Amino acid sequence: MTASEEQNTKPLVGSLSAVLADALRAYYQNDLPRVEEILRQVLEAVPNADIAWHLRGLTAQKRGDLDNASRYLGEAQRQAPANPIFNRDLGAVLLANGSANEALRHLRMAAELDQTDPATRFQMANAQARIGDFTGAIENYRHCISKQPGSHEAFNNLSFALRRNSQVPSAIAAARKSLALFPDFSDALNNLGLALCDARQYPEAIENFRAAIEISPDNSEIVNNLGVAIHANGDLAEAAHILRSAIAIRPDWPEALVNLGNVLRSQGNFEAAAALYRTAHSADPDSTNALGNLGLALLNLNNPAEAAAVYTKVLSISPDNGDIRTSLGIAQLMQGNYADGWQNYEARWHAEQFTAKHRRFAIDRWKGEPLQGRTLLVYAEQGFGDTLQFCRYLTLLSDQGADVHFECQRPMVELCRSLQGIKNVIARKDTLPEADYCIPLMSIPQIFNTTLESVPANVPYLSPSSPKVDSFRAQLGDTDLKVGLVWLGNPDRQDDGMRSCPETALAQIRAVNQVQFVSLQVGQISPNSLGDLLDFGTQCASFDDTAAAVEALDLVITVDTATAHLAGALGKPVWVMLGHHADWRYLMDREDSPWYPTMRLFRQTSHGDWEGLAATVARELAQYAHHSNAPTT
Repeated sequence: MTASEEQNTKPLVGSLSAVLADALRAYYQNDLPRVEEILRQVLEAVPNADIAWHLRGLTAQKRGDLDNASRYLGEAQRQAPANPIFNRDLGAVLLANGSANEALRHLRMAAELDQTDPATRFQMANAQARIGDFTGAIENYRHCISKQPGSHEAFNNLSFALRRNSQVPSAIAAARKSLALFPDFSDALNNLGLALCDARQYPEAIENFRAAIEISPDNSEIVNNLGVAIHANGDLAEAAHILRSAIAIRPDWPEALVNLGNVLRSQGNFEAAAALYRTAHSADPDSTNALGNLGLALLNLNNPAEAAAVYTKVLSISPDNGDIRTSLGIAQLMQGNYADGWQNYEARWHAEQFTAKHRRFAIDRWKGEPLQGRTLLVYAEQGFGDTLQFCRYLTLLSDQGADVHFECQRPMVELCRSLQGIKNVIARKDTLPEADYCIPLMSIPQIFNTTLESVPANVPYLSPSSPKVDSFRAQLGDTDLKVGLVWLGNPDRQDDGMRSCPETALAQIRAVNQVQFVSLQVGQISPNSLGDLLDFGTQCASFDDTAAAVEALDLVITVDTATAHLAGALGKPVWVMLGHHADWRYLMDREDSPWYPTMRLFRQTSHGDWEGLAATVARELAQYAHHSNAPTT
């Protein structure tokens, strides 16, 4: 036995207060073995010494032994339940040990017993934030700040709660205040970075994450957050490098594995992404995040059947997960299983990632009741292409005897007024008419029990203004095939990289002879992109304008954009260039579309192979142009 051990096990001498004072001195001197030995002997002699139990709990907490800390502090609180400090410290340890609800119960008791202690309110706020009560947490953090305005920790935690409560500007301000009080506070730099990410201010967020890492280089969470921010800022290679660093610090951490998988998926490396998602799921089998992302990777790999099986497994764990059930619906629709697909797609209204707002009306939602003599409000819910594809159902509703009012995006109002049998078309944010029922546009196919065989495919169901068509037609030559081109999608879409065709690949199509090419590209493109193309896109301020431009042409060649749906709805021949993974509405392995009889689909044979796809389209176009321009006899 060493001299130190002999000292720690020597019998105690003196009064209880003197012995406890000796233990307290050892505690502050960080001589934790000595504290434990003193308190063990005290409690053997005086089991109801609540102060000794309390100090023993704090000692265990300081050692990182949260289980014994909870047990010892719980005994102190049991012996003195009206002691606010005992309740507060027990609550803090329970929170640190993962028992947030039980912690909150004791912290509320402490707050009732002593309403002046800001430390109690601070721990209460921490517990409320842990269980998702961010409004309550914000109130308590602000109370702490009112009592201790110099508390950088309170401002930092307030920033976290504000951000989670979708109060991003206030979260940024709170984090900046914390850093003004303590500039080298890595937690506050991290929280500021997260809030800036929510505000899509990625460059400044990256600066703050890097500053935090300089202070805490081994903090895997901050390194992970930096990788996510760099991914959002578009530097995929650097994001992958940073996320691998986070995994090196904390191997088999599911969150970082999933985030690295997301980067690889953005790079088109779907197999590697799927492998990472599987590893993340193995590390945390109860988490649905990895499986949900695995489903997306499987869809990218054109394996909707396996994706559906993965989503079904997730729903066995989390049956009310609207995002996953929506994704299951998409996987089923992609396979042509419309019966189940439409039903599960209805879960989009309960999906956190669904961007359209779930609107509430004072009238009942239509569920298939008889419509004769009734007024029905149908409202567009998603993008332009969705509106163009599904507005065909409005005529079918009118055929059932309904007065149909259609609310759609303002640029589409004029064109949608050409739909047969529609009572009125109004723009979003205009005054809504009185109606008996309402329904979102993309919920109608389910009510009609639409299958692949029963898709209402009569085209055209839209028509543009004739004078506009004449105006565009007058700008075209008298010979050659007239072909409109759209090669860029929406840059704001997350998957736009898989939809937009590079100009280098497009050049193969533009080189085809006996064709007059016209740009239907709407949006900001450089003049160099047009070259000698006749530009109809800049002449189009509405979809009726674009429809007139399309109607004046012989053929449209487009990537997956609203123009593809527009040409299909007009009954115009349209060739759609699709990425290796295409949207669900184009189904699998088909060259035609049940939705548009005049549509022809061209698919990449491997991910990102726009050059190969453009070469195929160019060959087909050369033959099409030759036959179209051949003299008739």
